[in-house]
Amino acid sequence: TITSINGTTLTGGVQSISVTNGTVNISATGVITFTPTTNFNSATAISIPYVISDGHGGTATANELITVTPVNDNPVAVNDNYTVAEDATVTLTPLALDSDVDGDTLTITSINGTTLTGGAQSISVTNGTVNISATGVITFTPTTNFNSATAISIPYVISDGHGGTATANELITVTPVNDNPVAVNDNYTVA
Repeated sequence: TITSINGTTLTGGVQSISVTNGTVNISATGVITFTPTTNFNSATAISIPYVISDGHGGTATANELITVTPVNDNPVAVNDNYTVAEDATVTLTPLALDSDVDGDTLTITSINGTTLTGGAQSISVTNGTVNISATGVITFTPTTNFNSATAISIPYVISDGHGGTATANELITVTPVNDNPVAVNDNYTVA
C-alpha cells in the first residue's frame, strides 16, 4: 500500500498533492495521475518520492521519475492601436506586442485575409490600403478624405513556424483634418 507521496500522507480518498513543477492527483477509485505546471517541460526527469508499506511495519521508499516532453504552444497575438490623421500614412507594427512562450520567431502570415507573399504587396481594406514594402515595412493609408472616431479593424494572423497560430487586429483611428475649400471659376455671357 502507498502511504505517502512527496512526504504527504495519503488519506484514502480524493487528494491533490503539490509537487515540484506539478500536481499529483488521487481519484476516489485510487487512480494516481500527475499534471505538470502549465508550459513546464524538461529533459531531466522530475523525481517524486513515495513510501509503501506491507501492513506489518515494513516500509520502503522509491521515486516516480517523470520526464515532461515539450509541445508547441500557440503564440499570443495582441490588438494594436494607432491614430493617424486623415490623408496621412501610419506605420504598423503588428508583432510589437505579440509573444511566444516557446521563444519561437513569429511571422505574419496574412493581413485582412490576404496571404502575405514575402515581398512588396498592396492589400485593399475597408476605408484604405495596407502596403508592405520589399523590406517588410507595413503601412496603412486611409482612403482620401476618410476619417472616423470609430477605429478601423484590420485582422492579421501570426505563426510561430511550428503549426501554432493566433489572430489579432490592427485598430486604426483616423482623425479629421480641415480640407481647404475649392474655388471654381465662374463663366458668364452678357448680351
